[in-house]
Amino acid sequence: MNALENLPPLCKRVFILVRYEGMTIDSAAAELGIPRRLCRRLANRAFGDMQAKLKHLLPAVTPVESREDTLRLRAVARAKRLRLVVNTTRRPPVGTDG
Repeated sequence: MNALENLPPLCKRVFILVRYEGMTIDSAAAELGIPRRLCRRLANRAFGDMQAKLKHLLPAVTPVESREDTLRLRAVARAKRLRLVVNTTRRPPVGTDG
């Protein structure tokens, strides 16, 4: 069953114009003689329907990391930057009166 064929006619036409012919929402709306907002809604509906119907063909997406993971990774990166700064500063050799 073709997912594109199941879309309503106007929704299908907007999808084809925007996705396959590369038109902007504004130019597709002008081409079809419909308001821009309606064209945007139809395009969003078409993209959502197509995504839902073809979801089984899409690659699995890894879940977004938690906020704690993000904060931990930022802290590690910050610590590494600070160590690089500390390690590049000149210190007098041990045993000398610098």
